[in-house]
Amino acid sequence: MDVKEIKDIVDEGCKGLEGKMDERFKSQFESQKAEIVKEIEGKGFKSGEDIDKIISEKIKDLESTVLDLKKSGLGKSEGKPKSLKQLFGASMEETKQGLIDLKNNKTKSANLILTKADEDLDPANFANDSYEIATSERRGLYESPFAPFWFRNLMPQGSISGGVLQYLKENGNVGAAGVWDGTGAIAELESKPGTAPLFDSVTESVMWIAGITRVKREMLDDIAWLRGYLSRRLTVGRTGLWVAENTQIFNALTTNSTAYDGTKTIPIEIIYDAAFGQLRDNYHNPTTILMNSRDVVNLIALNKATGSGEYDLPPGTVVTINGQLTIGGVPVIGAPNVPANEFIVMDRNATEFISRISPEVRFFEEDRDNVPKNLVTVRAEERILPVVYDDTAVIYGELTTT
Repeated sequence: MDVKEIKDIVDEGCKGLEGKMDERFKSQFESQKAEIVKEIEGKGFKSGEDIDKIISEKIKDLESTVLDLKKSGLGKSEGKPKSLKQLFGASMEETKQGLIDLKNNKTKSANLILTKADEDLDPANFANDSYEIATSERRGLYESPFAPFWFRNLMPQGSISGGVLQYLKENGNVGAAGVWDGTGAIAELESKPGTAPLFDSVTESVMWIAGITRVKREMLDDIAWLRGYLSRRLTVGRTGLWVAENTQIFNALTTNSTAYDGTKTIPIEIIYDAAFGQLRDNYHNPTTILMNSRDVVNLIALNKATGSGEYDLPPGTVVTINGQLTIGGVPVIGAPNVPANEFIVMDRNATEFISRISPEVRFFEEDRDNVPKNLVTVRAEERILPVVYDDTAVIYGELTTT
């Protein structure tokens, strides 16, 4: 059998297949045909073992020709690349049988089919975590809900240019105005009653409230939202300036207050008496009631009669409008900064929240060993002073729960 006959046989067997061949594999396909023709011409068909050997050799030769396919990831299955023998094995077996039949004159053609790499695209085609990256939608940071009530907003706002505040504070009086009798002889007239206020000088220093943290420089560069997040976290976050500020304001109110002096023992009655009894006795108007959050719920809103267990509140005394609970029309502010079983009733007009330095956040590289370690220090701070000008305008007391 000469070369032309062999080539014709091979071409005849591949007729109709070339038009369907993917462009990426045509050169490989033509090379495969040429190699088969060459091998058949050189070795002949002495036995089926010879043909089998030719096919095996062809598979090895094709390893290098499809290396680019293997590198591109084609032909992967279940995360593992298929061997070239797996890719071409079945079709080569059919080719071998066709050539055997051709040799034994059982057929006049042999169909040569070159299998290309598996083109199915599934998650296994993505290396490492690239599939998850491709299908992920990255969003910004989710910040946990945090909606406190800032005590600074309960007081009139002021400012100061120094670090120390000095002011005069009324501290009682001498005498009092009264009835004067202006009838009778001049020699018999008495002097009009005299009265004069007493004053104390008060000196108070503003206080620092501050917090710092350190972070890697590369984190600030690479995480777009980190700079803003740290600013918020250190000022109005759960452990930021204004949470500490709430505590200091409450401490200032209790330190400069008057103790409840009434005789009531039921929590709702104690608060009502402090607000509309004792505070009014001192010519103040109640504007704010501060309590622990759970006390607002358990002792006020859900107050129950001891004996019957019925919800028992004086009619119209406790009212909730748009989510704001009031006692006698005075807003009740529940906050975790107020210890359990304690309360404050105050007239805000006798208080002031003074700011020396408003909350500020600054970033520093020159701190401790920041330079060699490439760190950045973030500092948040403020200077404040809560002031109570009249102790009788703030009533402090404890609630009995028996």
